[in-house]
Amino acid sequence: MRITRRSAAVAASSLFAALAIGGLQVPALADGASTASSSQSVSLGATVSHLGSGLVTAAQAAAAAGAPAQAAAPAASDGGRPLPADAVQASSVVPAGVIDEAAVAVMVSKDGSVSCAFWEHGEGQCGALAAQDGRHGADENGQPKWMLSMTGNNPMEFYSYDAAGDDTPWGAAGGDIQVVEPGQTVTYGDFACTGTEAGGMTCWNLTDKSIDAHFEDGDLVK
Repeated sequence: MRITRRSAAVAASSLFAALAIGGLQVPALADGASTASSSQSVSLGATVSHLGSGLVTAAQAAAAAGAPAQAAAPAASDGGRPLPADAVQASSVVPAGVIDEAAVAVMVSKDGSVSCAFWEHGEGQCGALAAQDGRHGADENGQPKWMLSMTGNNPMEFYSYDAAGDDTPWGAAGGDIQVVEPGQTVTYGDFACTGTEAGGMTCWNLTDKSIDAHFEDGDLVK
């Protein structure tokens, strides 16, 4: 994982605070959070610093460099959950060099309760809001494990994570995060997420069929 996991008090409530997506109101979890209403973006709250005018997409970065935009190509499935033919490339991408040497895509479920970050070099994680109540245990400092690893040495395991600040994928996105609509599949690099009718997401790793996560009501459903 390129972003250092900090064991300080989890400030992740700012990541999901005051969401208003498609008319669904999610109560704010931290003061100072801003409210956004959009089918295409959500607000990360006032604790997240905006970079310039907001998210610099891969297309914008390429245009500024005078080159055509090129999104990370999806990997071929090894026999696990297939990538639908109508899958679309992620549109909320923090360019390489902003927080990491690799670009990273961010996306959120329709109900705003699960947000994922997928790197072009093959790392990924999804934050499950409901798991902040400690249902999946806590680390050695007593902080709840709520972020699910989609790669690495402990795939499909929860760990604690401080998602506040501009040195995280969500912070660097400046508040503009792609919403995965019900029935829509968004893909980036080795990953894909499909929105569910209930507003959650099913996300999986295209190169490892053992990594397949279904989220409803803000938590992993096994």
